[in-house]
Amino acid sequence: MSSMPNEIGELLNYRGPEKVTSTKNFEVMGIPAFVTEFGARANEAKKRVLLQTMYLFPSHFSDLLLNALELGAKRGLQTALITDGITQPLRGRDQLYVKILGEKTDKAVDVKAVTQMEARLEQTGVKKIESRPFTNLNKLIFAFKRNHFKMGVVDGTAWVGGLNAGKQSDYNRIDFMMRLTDKDLVDKIAKLMVSPESLKADFSEKIGEVELVVDAGVPGKSAIMARVIKQVEAIKDPVHAQLNLITPWVPDGELLEVLVAAKKRGVKITIYTSHHRFQIGLEGIYALVKNLNTLVMSIKRKQLPVRYTSLEVHGKMMTIQDGDEKLALITTNNFTEKGVIMGTAEIALLSSNSDFIGSCEAFVKKVDAVSSDTRVDTI
Repeated sequence: MSSMPNEIGELLNYRGPEKVTSTKNFEVMGIPAFVTEFGARANEAKKRVLLQTMYLFPSHFSDLLLNALELGAKRGLQTALITDGITQPLRGRDQLYVKILGEKTDKAVDVKAVTQMEARLEQTGVKKIESRPFTNLNKLIFAFKRNHFKMGVVDGTAWVGGLNAGKQSDYNRIDFMMRLTDKDLVDKIAKLMVSPESLKADFSEKIGEVELVVDAGVPGKSAIMARVIKQVEAIKDPVHAQLNLITPWVPDGELLEVLVAAKKRGVKITIYTSHHRFQIGLEGIYALVKNLNTLVMSIKRKQLPVRYTSLEVHGKMMTIQDGDEKLALITTNNFTEKGVIMGTAEIALLSSNSDFIGSCEAFVKKVDAVSSDTRVDTI
């Protein structure tokens, strides 16, 4: 097997600290590095170890994350695993698959691993919280009103980003978590995690040097999307402006119109994404949506410069340089109006802090180094 190219290895951050080596506020890191750091900090925790992801399925990364939660629970700390209700029907689907096709399948191994994982959590006393129930309506509209938050908190440190615990692609997809150490911001994030029922309406709040923007999951509304659009429209020096967007999708709806208008004004825009191949199952739906958006861009003749990566893009980030002014945003929002229509709960962090921006810009450069102007299949 050939070795991994240096640029990709650096981007994914396979080498992470086994001990806590940095307390730097605002630092973007790849998922492998986050998992390692989350565990290292949990080993030294004195107060709380919290993890929120849309779902959790058995994998090497999941084992490491669960171990971190167990370390906290055994020492009597506040520990919680927060997942969306979508987890239950997905697991039920796998169980049905095994009943139909028998025990000699890969799914049978998955089902057994899930059962063992559930028992493990019960024994260790880690609190399980369902962030959003899966309702009868979801049987018709599967993605309606889901909670898409991906966050972690250990004592006075928080991470926000794109972690989907349990997907094997977490190993080699372009994704990240950003470390935060501002006390008020960390406490606010922890409160959102353990009290999901308190999230009733979209809100925006300035905390320290960060603007926290949250979508509560009201169909057709998104404070995050509105904030992104407002920021693009507010560019004052378009001829000398640069906007970079890292996204699993390509923009559609009002955001597409606003970006095209900005491009016509002279703003240099680059979209970083990956090609979704058509597949059977849920992944096939994602591919259909993304390729439909791309087709619509072509039909409307409202195309934006796109650079494609050979790895699947899952991270969501925007950086803007407007003359001498800079701004960066990280979010769980996929920059598509389809998520807004579905009423997905999302979170975003926006800042003009130099460390926040610098860390995002460094990540964009890494993604650019493994991207090309022609479409390539994911590997």
